[in-house]
Amino acid sequence: MATGNCSSCSKPLDSTLTFCWACGASEPANKLNGATPLRASGATSQPKPRNWLNRGGSTNQTRPQQTPFVPTPPQRPAFPSQPGQMPYSPQGNLPNHPGATKSLTYGVLSIFCFGFIFGAIAIYFGVTAIQSIDANPRVYQGKGLAIAGIIFGAIGALTWVGIIFN
Repeated sequence: MATGNCSSCSKPLDSTLTFCWACGASEPANKLNGATPLRASGATSQPKPRNWLNRGGSTNQTRPQQTPFVPTPPQRPAFPSQPGQMPYSPQGNLPNHPGATKSLTYGVLSIFCFGFIFGAIAIYFGVTAIQSIDANPRVYQGKGLAIAGIIFGAIGALTWVGIIFN
């Protein structure tokens, strides 16, 4: 159906339209290189070409300002804490006590090498970590790590004592 070229952008024109799809320029019927549009010839006003990039709005519009994202602080849970449960901590999870981590590390090492020495160190760090956690429950956690370190340290020390004296 292309019957001519646009005088503004030289793109092919459709004979059924009175404007160019590429640039939006109005093309009167006499500029379609001799072709007449299929529209009724008695129409007095031609439709205004639509600016497809602006979606019909004014060209002087500005984008609305966006508000910056501001994260909200964590909220308290809606349910009350259960009896025997630690109270809610707004900081989230508490860090493990360093002595509890050392106790578990030395306890596992005591099973494989230098059992009596590493076992005694694991038991010492485990007991002191449990005492510190019980004294300040809102500062540290990791009581389970300390207990596991004491158990591994005792197993490692007794195993190596049994191996040496047999």
